[in-house]
Amino acid sequence: MPSTTYGPYSPRRVVSQSGVGTVAWSGPTDAKATGGARATAVLNNQRSQHLLATDFGAALPTNGVLVGIKVEIEKSRTAGTGTLDDTSLYLVRHGVILTAGQNRQDQGTAWTVTDDYSVYGADGDTWGVPLTCGDCNDPQFGVAFSVSETASASATAGVDHIRVTFYV
Repeated sequence: MPSTTYGPYSPRRVVSQSGVGTVAWSGPTDAKATGGARATAVLNNQRSQHLLATDFGAALPTNGVLVGIKVEIEKSRTAGTGTLDDTSLYLVRHGVILTAGQNRQDQGTAWTVTDDYSVYGADGDTWGVPLTCGDCNDPQFGVAFSVSETASASATAGVDHIRVTFYV
């Protein structure tokens, strides 16, 4: 039986969270919707803090079985000549970053100067984490994302939008 698609959903809350990296995101709430301003982090051989997006307002059926999660991040290098690479991308359950799950960073694919959505996960992919529909409906469900500048040159990472799609 084919899965049912729910979303994409945009976060209602986005913050810069310490715990990894040394550079805080400026304007993290700008990653709630596409267009306009972006969440930014200016890096020079450094790693950003997590850009933590939560409270997606998902309304998945409570008796449903989650079979996949897709995260899309609209991102670009908005200034500088440095090389930006994803460092980490984890799911968050009940406010806890699930580092025991699969890190879905796209390391080795440098960010471009054009806003594009990078896609992580898909229908049939649960990221190696046992999640329920109730977990995903929880306002503390989310994603935690960080980026590094890897060429010892200044670059500004810009995240314009984060969205999540669920497959049940």
